Amino acid sequence: ASTTNTAHASWWTSDAFNSAHYSQATITSNANGVYQGVAVRVAGTDNGSNVSGYFFYSAPDDGCFIDGYNAGSFIGGASLAGPGTAFAVNDVVRLEIDAAGNLVGKVNGVTRLSVNNTVLSGGAAGVSAYGGSASARLNNWEGGNVSAAAATSFPPVRRGRLWRRKL
Repeated sequence: ASTTNTAHASWWTSDAFNSAHYSQATITSNANGVYQGVAVRVAGTDNGSNVSGYFFYSAPDDGCFIDGYNAGSFIGGASLAGPGTAFAVNDVVRLEIDAAGNLVGKVNGVTRLSVNNTVLSGGAAGVSAYGGSASARLNNWEGGNVSAAAATSFPPVRRGRLWRRKL
């Protein structure tokens, strides 16, 4: 999580992703006012205002949302979906996107939010955070491609190194 009131995104840069991919992580701790979650179709440059992606994130005192950012600005001016029930510690959160732009936010394998948006293409899987506390944590991150027929992941699954960018 971020340590200042700044949004951050980190994403996998070692491999290319298909247009249909996912990002998944386990919530290991959270804090009121600190949003954290997973992201798909993330791309950008070192300049935080150029970061784009779709984000499925939550704060315990506000609920969960699916948001889209294009070059650092909200797509549509507000959240694409939400609020839904906030993530809890030990929840496994997952955001999937298919080639048609269907976004599905899942918690412990159950759909919590869904929406369609086709503004962004390309990009990679990653994580995101916003808030003034370092007490929120994600663990066991993975991202990979999604098969069109089953909407489940298939090898290779990516784990590990992420590139951090300010939103």
